[in-house]
Amino acid sequence: MKENLHTDQTDQEWFKNSEWSKLSIQPDQSIDLRKFVEQNILNPKNWQAAFKFMSESDFNNMNEGRYELGGEVYATITDYNTKNISVADYEAHRKFIDIQYVPKGREYIGLTSLDDIISIIQPYDEEKDIEFFHKPDDNLLLADPARYFVFFPTDGHKPCLRVGSSDKVRKVVVKIPYLNP
Repeated sequence: MKENLHTDQTDQEWFKNSEWSKLSIQPDQSIDLRKFVEQNILNPKNWQAAFKFMSESDFNNMNEGRYELGGEVYATITDYNTKNISVADYEAHRKFIDIQYVPKGREYIGLTSLDDIISIIQPYDEEKDIEFFHKPDDNLLLADPARYFVFFPTDGHKPCLRVGSSDKVRKVVVKIPYLNP
């Protein structure tokens, strides 16, 4: 993608004309649209597999577990009770992008830049593609059946946080390999 053709307006137009704009659930405004468009263009086959899964699945009637979507793309469906913010840490991934969607229940997800890390809780584990860190301030986003989130390797996120009291949640996480532009 040529840098001079990659503007906020062209990203908005690409998204508006893409299959992603036709999902019954909406993208959260926190999504880095430039990275979203860039990764879709660099890795179309994997993003198409993710889109197909997101658009054709009845998540509330599927079993918990891992679903192979082709190539290195996979999804997990889990049920859990949300937790207090004080017992949660931020996490980040280097190899995979997360699409996160809560089809049942609701939770908060903290979002921060990796530039804002205060202290490492668990160093990066290459095999599990995860690291945990602490940051005192939280930018909380509401995850519910109306919207999905996309977290790139530059996005620290703190999922599974309760809204008020603990709530039973079903979450779908689709993992797509991240390609360096």
